[in-house]
Amino acid sequence: MRAFRDIAYGPCDMQKLNIYLPENDTFDVIVWCHGGGLEFDSRLGAERFVHAMTEKGIALVSVEYRMYPTARYPEFILDAANAAAWVQKHIGEYGTMKRFYLSGQSAGAYITMMLCMNPDYLRNAGVDRNTIDGFIIDSAQQTTHFNVLRERGLDKRLERIDEASPIYHITPETTFSRLLLLYYTNDIPGRIEQNNLLYFTLKRLVPDADVKMVLLEGEHCNGSTNANPDGTFDYVEQVVEFLK
Repeated sequence: MRAFRDIAYGPCDMQKLNIYLPENDTFDVIVWCHGGGLEFDSRLGAERFVHAMTEKGIALVSVEYRMYPTARYPEFILDAANAAAWVQKHIGEYGTMKRFYLSGQSAGAYITMMLCMNPDYLRNAGVDRNTIDGFIIDSAQQTTHFNVLRERGLDKRLERIDEASPIYHITPETTFSRLLLLYYTNDIPGRIEQNNLLYFTLKRLVPDADVKMVLLEGEHCNGSTNANPDGTFDYVEQVVEFLK
């Protein structure tokens, strides 16, 4: 694995990314946003599974973004869109990109879903959504994120569907390339129901949408956090299958 760390994609200290490359010079690229409830963790979270990913010949770009308490909605989403634009512009300096995917874990999955469902974020950052070959979602909140609710002075346990929720943006005109939804048997309360609601809403309004939902064993984001006894990660295995 070849690693290039602490690369700035914006002027703020948290607007940095790490690039992890396989040994081959031609590769698929996944831009990954870490979890942590929009208030903790960092781009280093990818280092739990990045060796398993690059050994499959896949490049991973781990993005850090502005978080609470200093950030405000939708700054973290704007950061992810700008990071994606940076990668598209600069990844050719590191090798040859075959295909381009966006992914995230938990809060980062929520951010990635907002990029998927609301094309304005990517468009305003200079990214054509048609250039994204797929979205890989590791247990996203599909309603308004609980810390966005807290920012509004609301109880974090509430469920709200508004402009800050991915599901709000689904219409019969919704288009994207492919979407993989991962979630877990012992996930955060309500997370299974939220993802089921998004899936069935999509299939009802956009019957031909290429969306796959996979229920994995374990607690929230287990597949990208904890290795199996044989050293594999369920998240990585699902990614490899999706990329096929």
